[in-house]
Amino acid sequence: MSQISKTEQILKEVIQYNINIAAISEIRWLGSRIEPLQDGYVLANSRHENRRQAGVGVLMSPAARRAILKWTPVNKRIIFT
Repeated sequence: MSQISKTEQILKEVIQYNINIAAISEIRWLGSRIEPLQDGYVLANSRHENRRQAGVGVLMSPAARRAILKWTPVNKRIIFT
C-alpha cells in the first residue's frame, strides 16, 4: 500500500470517528513539515532528514490546527507543540 493511500485511510477514519487529534508513529517520510490534507486537515511530522525510518506525526482537524500556535520537530521520535 502506498504512503498516500495510508494517509487517506487514516484521514477517513479520523473524520468518520470525529477525532480532532491523532498521534501517528512510523511515518517514514523524509524531512519535517506540515502536510495539508483534504477538508482542512493537516499532518505535522518530525523525522530523520536522510532515512526513511521511524518518524512521528500529529494529524489535526481544522479546529485543532487553529488551536496550535506553533510546533517544533525535535527528532524522529518527538514533536513539541
